[in-house]
Amino acid sequence: MQDETPRNDDSRPKGLSSAEYRQRLLHKLDCLISVLEVAIGKIANTMEGPEANVDRLNRIKSNLENTLAICRRAKGTLQSRIASESNAGPAQGTGERPSPRTNATFRSYVELSSIDEFRKFKGLKAITRDEIGEVDLDELARKFFSQDA
Repeated sequence: MQDETPRNDDSRPKGLSSAEYRQRLLHKLDCLISVLEVAIGKIANTMEGPEANVDRLNRIKSNLENTLAICRRAKGTLQSRIASESNAGPAQGTGERPSPRTNATFRSYVELSSIDEFRKFKGLKAITRDEIGEVDLDELARKFFSQDA
């Protein structure tokens, strides 16, 4: 296995302060997340089998889901750092607000009821201030409290 530890010499990236190193780390996290999602799916399919050791598979699935949540949290943190550094570059001093993050974070995951709901909302764009200003609050309240829904 390759040694990914940052070196102190000038020929290698110096940890998270290096954009190249952060991008490589982000790619590895994406790959690991994909592998974990596939493994969780395979465990779920195996649990449906007639001779499945459900207790053991539940423990394995739980450990994989915990690891997946940690990886997503690390990815969100890393993406936030990358975004904040890229926003601090040329846009600094223009008076423009940085665009909101589009990727859901670990906090988003724990606030939702299931992994499927997380995946659904992960792809959605953030609600803008303009969209909030255009909402008819009376109509929204009517729909929210309506018994017809």
